[in-house]
Amino acid sequence: MGNNKLTGKIILKAIVTNTSPMLIASGKGDWIDFEVICDAKGNPFIPASGFAGMVRNSFNEIDSVSVATYDECFGYFWGSDEDKKESQSHIIIDDLKLDGNCSVVERDGVKINHTTNLGEDGEKYDYQLLEPGAKFNLNMEVTLREGFDEDTFLQFLYFIAQKGKKGEYQQGAFKSSGFGILKWTDVEIYSFDFPADGQKWLSYLSGKAEGSTNTYSPEKLTIQTKPKDSLVIEGVFAIKDSLIIRSDGDQTNSDIKAPDSTHLKNTKGEALLTAKTQKGAIRHRAQRIMNTIRQSSSEELINSLFGYVDVDESIKEAKPSRIKSFETKVENADQKQVQPRIKIDRFTGGTVEHALMQSQPLWHKSEAFTLRFEIGKCTEAEAALMLLVMKDLFNEDLPIGGEKAIGRGVLTGKELSVNGIIGGQKFDLSFNSKGITDASKIQIVNGWVSNLKN
Repeated sequence: MGNNKLTGKIILKAIVTNTSPMLIASGKGDWIDFEVICDAKGNPFIPASGFAGMVRNSFNEIDSVSVATYDECFGYFWGSDEDKKESQSHIIIDDLKLDGNCSVVERDGVKINHTTNLGEDGEKYDYQLLEPGAKFNLNMEVTLREGFDEDTFLQFLYFIAQKGKKGEYQQGAFKSSGFGILKWTDVEIYSFDFPADGQKWLSYLSGKAEGSTNTYSPEKLTIQTKPKDSLVIEGVFAIKDSLIIRSDGDQTNSDIKAPDSTHLKNTKGEALLTAKTQKGAIRHRAQRIMNTIRQSSSEELINSLFGYVDVDESIKEAKPSRIKSFETKVENADQKQVQPRIKIDRFTGGTVEHALMQSQPLWHKSEAFTLRFEIGKCTEAEAALMLLVMKDLFNEDLPIGGEKAIGRGVLTGKELSVNGIIGGQKFDLSFNSKGITDASKIQIVNGWVSNLKN
């Protein structure tokens, strides 16, 4: 195929926006552990190599039976090194350059001991992230040669574009914490036939592409995808009393003494409930439940669901998490009240001099926010465990965030839904403060919990 002459080009252009925080790291920096990758001008960008890998990996979702020439076209589209079928890739993806402004912020993290629920000594780290809303220019170029199935190549691009428009791509680090979700807009696909469209191609290269060459049309997509094997748990919650995910107080204004600790906010002043905080609390409670109801193989189930990294460097084993959490905004909570506190000497019971501190958490007002979790390839045992954890969270028995010892972080559940596939079977469940109303679903869930104990 490599000797066949060039017959045309297909171009895909789009605007790609991160709808959740994103970290594409350049490696460890001098002053921060993980820095956002930037170009020579200091502007963040999305490297084409990682972006192409993400897009190519999404082809695993395609049901190849729906495309008669799938295997052959896939090899020519992405490149192949199979014996007697070697082919270079015929798709070129440029680095995605920033279009406009963006906000890069720093956050702190700490490794948590899931047995004690305390931070590990010497395991504090910090990282940069790109706040939601940054826009990047995407340009893909596909080369056509004699003998290629142009219609299938167009179908591949329609599939890629549809996933992008639905926001189903994720890029960068911390994907299990909901980072790096990308949404595509302004999608255009141009098809050029050589030499018939020679003038149109030259016009496109000069930045004056003719609208008649734009072939993108979502209804033309005929490729079928495999059923998504995942379970989605989504609930609406409110703060019972107060909540704080600590962020250092603003000491930049010398005229105003800011509180020692405030709740984490983005650059727009919106309060956040981070995915990492949610996931850490849920993992610790899941471990506690498993240790209570089943001593044997409990760690194996927890590691399979939440992932792990082996501390023994000689083994170097690791497994990614199959549960994904998402950062959410907490709107309409009271952010103005400051609470003064004093440090107590545990020996005498008296106050410690010069140990007055102030914190500014979120206080309950009229907020209602959504927590969402996705579990890939969820088993009945894992579903039972997550429902037990959600029951505790829903019923004000699982605090989240900091200062839990003084009652912060307790949430009140309003409604919860469970939808998706469990053990290969479709399942849906919803409940509110009155519990589960469907008796048949209660029987199913009780059966899962009974099996979890064995």
